[in-house]
Amino acid sequence: MEAAIGFLLQTMERWHLEDEPVHFDEFKMYLDSAEKTTDRRLDLNKTNASLALLILAGLGAIMSWSYQKPEIKAIATLAVLLGRALINRVCKSV
Repeated sequence: MEAAIGFLLQTMERWHLEDEPVHFDEFKMYLDSAEKTTDRRLDLNKTNASLALLILAGLGAIMSWSYQKPEIKAIATLAVLLGRALINRVCKSV
């Protein structure tokens, strides 16, 4: 958002120096576009956080279930490690 405002201020200064009229509608369009981009990024962050928490809860369920069955503890530990790698991948995709 700050980058968009900085861009708008620079554009306004350039137009002022060139003695061209400043068109408010164009600046409103730039600002609306920046707000839409920010909203999309926030929505994506919420989605990724929800997905990471869901995966983490699933990993906790797998581990608690596997501790009751020692014969599959190694497989469950491997599944949790793979799930952890998946969480890292989801969080880095933003």
